[in-house]
Amino acid sequence: MAFSLRRHPAFALFWSSQSLSNLGDAFGLIGLQLLVLQETGSIVTLALMTSIWGAARIAATMLAGPVVDAVDRRRLMLACDVGRAALLLAMPLARALGVPIVPLTYVLVVLAPALGAFFEVAYISVVPGLVDAEHVEHANTLLWTSRATAAAVGPALAGLISQAWGPIWALGLDGASFALSGLALAAIRFRPWAVAPPPDAAAAGGVRGMTAGVRFLLGDPVLLPVTLVACALGLMSQGGINLVMFRLKTALGADDVVVGTVIAIGSIGGIAGTALAARLHRRLGLARALGSGTVLQALGVAWLALAGSPFAMAPGVVSALLGDWLQGTITMALYQLRAPEAVRGRVVAAQWTLRLLMAPVGTLLIGMVAGELGATPTLLAMAGLLLALAAATMVLLRRAPAAAVA
Repeated sequence: MAFSLRRHPAFALFWSSQSLSNLGDAFGLIGLQLLVLQETGSIVTLALMTSIWGAARIAATMLAGPVVDAVDRRRLMLACDVGRAALLLAMPLARALGVPIVPLTYVLVVLAPALGAFFEVAYISVVPGLVDAEHVEHANTLLWTSRATAAAVGPALAGLISQAWGPIWALGLDGASFALSGLALAAIRFRPWAVAPPPDAAAAGGVRGMTAGVRFLLGDPVLLPVTLVACALGLMSQGGINLVMFRLKTALGADDVVVGTVIAIGSIGGIAGTALAARLHRRLGLARALGSGTVLQALGVAWLALAGSPFAMAPGVVSALLGDWLQGTITMALYQLRAPEAVRGRVVAAQWTLRLLMAPVGTLLIGMVAGELGATPTLLAMAGLLLALAAATMVLLRRAPAAAVA
């Protein structure tokens, strides 16, 4: 039976609310980076801020799995939305009251990603309870397409807002989107088993409960290599984003509007990646589909290193995001459908923790290397590492079935 939003009204409202939240996130994240650069003008400070963000997310994700498997997931997501709305709306209020912004930014980069980690684990865990099992991949395509579309529109809005009123107002609008998302979540009627603690919720307690997700990943012949590849990609992700922002602003002299527009144009690749993911997965198989995504990222990063003007960087962003979102759409369904309901939250949390664990170190390392060598050589080195990772993906997943989601 074909997937229809009319037959899944709870998912339709969930998708709509998350699309709004995704839009806020898209320009809120750019706003945070622009705010840090505006207040400090330092790539090292930006790297430090994003590293703290990553470390806070890792710590929260480690705790999120057992919590998601033991509490009402809808209430947890609602609490996370309310908390993030309060944090972000406090930033423009503080500016209006004359409160120093940089200290508050450090508070924001600790608490916001922590709340986001709890929300993300719960969010991924409830999707299989909102649609029929055969439609999970279609649901993920819609969710990821809305994220990619928001990523295309959001940066342009962030640039316009930042140029007109300052980047701090982009953070305020992100907070407003979380408030509206929370209102929508309060109205959603989930299937009871999708949000209620599973029968063995007691197993979520203790060290053994916290490690249940890791133990499941270690024993799964598909999820283990997928997670290893994701960890390697996570090592370079935020550091690469910082380099692109720094090169646009510093080396190429782009203003905030141009930065937002370049990233918005490039985000077309993310939309294409989500749309092509299911088809390429079926036709190429898991190994070649994921390996192709990494090759596209490598080509995009190399282009970003060599582009000579701000708008010339857009094709590189298209290629990099196409590969990234192609991989993300495919792997999300793998985790959702291969993990049993009773431990799904812990499996999702485990894979996010393992993926993010090296990210803060990688971000600082890339920032320091770029500080010594410059952005262009560092980006070229990253492109070479991505090509090597693509080859490793083919080897690790060569025996995986074409549609390893059963």
